Amino acid sequence: GRESRGHRFHSPGQVHISKPSSYLEDLRGAHVIADFAERRELIAKRVEQLASEQNGSAIVPPALLDEVTALVEWPVPLVCSFEERFLEVPQEALISTMQDNQKYFCLLDTNGKLLPRFITVANIESKDPAQIVSGNEKVVRPRLTDAEFFFKQDKKQPLERFNDRLKNVVFQAQLGTVFDKAERVSRLAGLIAERTGGDKARAMRAGLLSKADLATEMVGEFPEMQGI
Repeated sequence: GRESRGHRFHSPGQVHISKPSSYLEDLRGAHVIADFAERRELIAKRVEQLASEQNGSAIVPPALLDEVTALVEWPVPLVCSFEERFLEVPQEALISTMQDNQKYFCLLDTNGKLLPRFITVANIESKDPAQIVSGNEKVVRPRLTDAEFFFKQDKKQPLERFNDRLKNVVFQAQLGTVFDKAERVSRLAGLIAERTGGDKARAMRAGLLSKADLATEMVGEFPEMQGI
């Protein structure tokens, strides 16, 4: 029929669509931006504007922007923050957990370093936006604390020690363990370095350690950190 629904908080209840050409405006009056492309553009522009106000730039992966756009009807981006102590953790891990788990847009400074702030997109024009900000800051803290914990645990031992764990991880039945693979990479790296005038010892060490991160707590929790 000609009935739709308005925003669940701002305009709950039915919305009468007077005619097909007025569909978008009728819903807009009920705090629903029905056009996906319009919502997407609105979010992108507002996120960049807020990032600029924080003297930074936002990381806006297209897939994340699409996902966030699909989650809201009346997008209201807000700036939130987290404790600066978390910046001691590799920023790739922080960005990963904030993007993948919380759907936040992270901010970078002019040097490409992570700022202790992020942007969340609320689905409501709150009379008390500070409450929404505070809620998101409380939610992200445990995520960042986990990343901090795993990083500190990994730092307690040298990278070489993690190779020992790889001796118990099968790479392929006929090809041995992941450690065996690392040894093969090491020998090949040394051979290439020798033939090209490179530093053979350093190349071999790099090859031997090339898979060590697979045994770390950090990569165990954040698989996308492998190789970084």
